[in-house]
Amino acid sequence: MPESHAAPTEAADRPGLADRLAPWMAALLVTIAVAMYLRTLFYGYILDDTTAIRANPLVQSWHGLISAWSNPFWAEQGGASRSGLYRPLLVSIFTVIWNAGHKFALWFHLLAIAAHAMATWLVWRMLRVGVGIWIAFGAAIWFAVHPVHVEAIASVANVSEVLVALATLWLAFVIRRASDAAQEPADIGWNAATKIAVLFAAAALTKESGFVAPALAALWAWGWRAAAEPRAFAFEDLRRCVARWWRPLAACALVVVAIFIARRAVLGSAVGNAAMAAPGLEGLTTWQRTWAMLALGPRAIGLLFWPTMLLPHYGPEVLTATGPSLAGATTLLLMISAGAAALMFARRGDRRPLAAVGWMLIAFAPASNLFVATGQILAERTLYGASIGAAMLVAWAAARVLDGARMRSRSVVYFARGVVVALFALSCARTAGVTIRYEGVWQSHARLFAYLVSAQPDGYRGHWLLALQAERSTPPAADSALHEFSRAYADFPNDRQLTIDYTDALLAANRPANAAAIAAALMNFPDMRTNENAVALYLRAVTAAYGADSARALAGTLAPGAAPVVPR
Repeated sequence: MPESHAAPTEAADRPGLADRLAPWMAALLVTIAVAMYLRTLFYGYILDDTTAIRANPLVQSWHGLISAWSNPFWAEQGGASRSGLYRPLLVSIFTVIWNAGHKFALWFHLLAIAAHAMATWLVWRMLRVGVGIWIAFGAAIWFAVHPVHVEAIASVANVSEVLVALATLWLAFVIRRASDAAQEPADIGWNAATKIAVLFAAAALTKESGFVAPALAALWAWGWRAAAEPRAFAFEDLRRCVARWWRPLAACALVVVAIFIARRAVLGSAVGNAAMAAPGLEGLTTWQRTWAMLALGPRAIGLLFWPTMLLPHYGPEVLTATGPSLAGATTLLLMISAGAAALMFARRGDRRPLAAVGWMLIAFAPASNLFVATGQILAERTLYGASIGAAMLVAWAAARVLDGARMRSRSVVYFARGVVVALFALSCARTAGVTIRYEGVWQSHARLFAYLVSAQPDGYRGHWLLALQAERSTPPAADSALHEFSRAYADFPNDRQLTIDYTDALLAANRPANAAAIAAALMNFPDMRTNENAVALYLRAVTAAYGADSARALAGTLAPGAAPVVPR
């Protein structure tokens, strides 16, 4: 079990009373975390759950425990996905639950709730290291009821976010324990190095964001301590640190090499050999993509600290700029200011704000699209790990207020405590209400899609999902499906899969001329001209509309760069 380290700020918290109440506080935290999502136990498979679990051939039998290690995460019809996702440990977990749990979604939801409850408990214990037990308790409740966690828990395919957070938190305690147990300048032994490497591998093989787990854990172990005497940094300190930690560093390096070799063997390259950019980010230069994501900074910060409107999908309609903008400049200024302030506190001996800000930035970095384009513009599930850093910053701010009050009169101390308690209570009550309402949206596809359309009227994804649902209804609602496809395509005609689905729907409705026109637009994408399924769909639509001779005449024009022409 991870160890708790008492901080000097707990002196006023009556350690004897705190020690007696700690088990009850832990039980209450777990109860709150479980209660928030208890009704999801009766939900089914939703969104990515249907493909990542229910329809995933790797999960269907116990053989998946072996085949998961030689296949990409997404297994698509007609061949393996090359999108750069390799998560064999996650697939193995899904395989065990699917086969042992007789395919019932209940057991997957139970895993998600249990993982979140354990993460909440570990967050409380890690916060206690740098702040008082009561402040840590309040911040841990704030974490337990945070609305951005809904997508990672209610949609069980996204439990990977919670599992990566668990591995990272446990890794942080292992690193802290190894650091505190060894006497300077003793090297960290192979026993600790092996534990660190195993936890790192578990995180990285569960989701790609797990590659930053050692950086997060080391940052917390180094910085989340009560304020001490300021000490100037010297490069000699870095040299001694590397010399002391060379075994864990070497073990982690071996893990990275082994995983990259496996990814190259399975995916064809270390990062996959197909573009992953989400619709809306495709075609943007690095400069444009960076500014586009910086413009979303205020929204991401709002989701972390004061969430209001939550969405199951953030599409290209949320991109407001692809160049310098006021929102982007504001985000950049906030990042620079927060970093400068955190460094100022660190120079004065208080590293906690630097650890908190650094945790948020590093945890969100893999999904930020700032370094490489990913499969989503913004997703609330990817903020699960970053919300731990947000809880750290909230706890530090509360501790800072109380520490300042202790230097004044007793009445000021009581007033400050009352204010902190009131703010925690009001904030937690508000966010819990937002979470409960939003979590109910994930009960079924019908509720989720209707919510997405109403919450984001200018978005195309909700109409697309409603169209697919209408197609799969019994009996199929063809007219309704075509109406929703038309709305979605009008809002955003540049989504390749939407174009394919719309073309299929038009062909099924015996409207080949319309299908051929939509499929011709698909051929404007160079990568679709080399996609056998896309080309076959286009030629099938042309054949149905204009005959086989027209299709044969067009087949030779599909070289990349040539404009497709639908015969008239």
